[in-house]
Amino acid sequence: MTIRIFFAALALTLAACQTNPITGKSEFVVYSYAEEKAMGDEAVAPILAQLGGEYPDPALKSYVEGVGRKVVSEGRRHIKKKGHDEFPDWDFQFYVVNDSLVNAFALPGGHVFVTRGILNEMKSEAELAGLLGHEASHVFLRHGARAMSTNLLVVLSVSVLAVSLPEDYQWIAAVSGVAANLYLLKYSRDNESEADEWGMEFSVKAKYEADGIINLMRTLERVSGGGGGPDFLSTHPSPGNRIVTLSGYKKEKYATATPDNGYVKGKESFDSAMVSVNKTSEAYALVDKGDKESADAASMFENGDESGAEKRYRSALGHYKRAASMLPAHGLIQRKAGETHLVLEEHKQAVEYLERARSLDGADFYEDYLYGTALMSLGRHREALKLFESSLKVAPENLMAKFRAGMCAEAMGDRQRACQYYLEVYEALPPDSDDATSLRQRIVGMGFADPAAPEPELEPAKKRKSGGGEDVERIIVKWRDRDGLYRALHGFASEHDDSHHDNHDDAPDGPAPHDGHKPVENQAVPPRKDE
Repeated sequence: MTIRIFFAALALTLAACQTNPITGKSEFVVYSYAEEKAMGDEAVAPILAQLGGEYPDPALKSYVEGVGRKVVSEGRRHIKKKGHDEFPDWDFQFYVVNDSLVNAFALPGGHVFVTRGILNEMKSEAELAGLLGHEASHVFLRHGARAMSTNLLVVLSVSVLAVSLPEDYQWIAAVSGVAANLYLLKYSRDNESEADEWGMEFSVKAKYEADGIINLMRTLERVSGGGGGPDFLSTHPSPGNRIVTLSGYKKEKYATATPDNGYVKGKESFDSAMVSVNKTSEAYALVDKGDKESADAASMFENGDESGAEKRYRSALGHYKRAASMLPAHGLIQRKAGETHLVLEEHKQAVEYLERARSLDGADFYEDYLYGTALMSLGRHREALKLFESSLKVAPENLMAKFRAGMCAEAMGDRQRACQYYLEVYEALPPDSDDATSLRQRIVGMGFADPAAPEPELEPAKKRKSGGGEDVERIIVKWRDRDGLYRALHGFASEHDDSHHDNHDDAPDGPAPHDGHKPVENQAVPPRKDE
């Protein structure tokens, strides 16, 4: 086993070396360009939803895209010059994220995100070009694919160590995993430095002053209070160190890239593009206060101070409502107000704000989840179930969405569908946890088999004749394969048979009908994924 894994890791390393389109160096990347693009594309929607969606200003988005495409075109020109025609002609996408956090990042495949917060801190178009050049360089240099490839190799390598050690010493494998993560942090810092260098080059070749990215680093240093975290464990080099390095690049290669020599600083154009953001700063300052109050309230609730938490939530709600009155067309603020009403169990008010948010910015998976929760609390189970299922298509690991989907299905009388969701949640919980125990009791109370029952210890039975005259043999079926056994014995319908799902009216308001059901003998458990 150990030798097989070792040679698998070795073969993977040897087979996965690809030429970097920017540097021309041979690097370890196991993913094809198509796979890399697919991974990035898949991550866009959940990330945007988590961060509040895009800032509602098409003109600002167009401005950022215009600057970004100038810089990206220089990256493409460099790749063509190097003769790396295999690099795909990805259509880079640029997103202005409606978040006060000072941040920017890129996903594999050409997705570049900048927050409203970082734009608020900038002073010129040249700074923006430097930032977008840096993020585009991450994509061109395939840093995301390289990091994921290294992670895959680490998993294989740690597996070699783990299976080759005596049980009492296998803790070393865990320590090696930590060391591997520290290595990845160092690798990530190198990526950042590499992206700084190429980001400066591409922005300068796009005719922006070299000081753009340097001034951006000065801005980040100011925002971070002159810190940047411990250098060794930081995933990004400290802004101060980056300023020194970039100043060296400028002196060595781009000393003439100044406004006096025709290179763009772009203060006026940047200020013009930021007019709408500046006008909303007062309202979003209230949103930030509301976010802080909400975070404090959640912490107080976790510590058992429910009364104090409620006061903080109501204070947060006041901030959100004031901001919403100032910016009624900004869906994110409507959502935050609706979510806070939901936390306070004021479901009708929550529905009003969430419906307003959905009408303004469309429905993402998180709004589906929130809106579904509010409707479920009002007894509108059929509508809520559709929303939870829509949300789960984008965020399939959301256990609360699965649990609430199960509750809605149960309230509608669709116990098979409900049990399927409950089982998926049960499988994801620690088996000895209170939540798992409660869910197990709920499943059994509905008349389904106990999911925690031990594996059946059956001996192969003698061959017997079936009704069709064929010889058949009953065989041992392991617990993880029990669904096939249940279907064989009880003729359970496929999990894809939805013909019965919509044949039930919603149950009246009140607890879902999971109590009082006697177990049904030989009741089938809905199909489950292999463990």
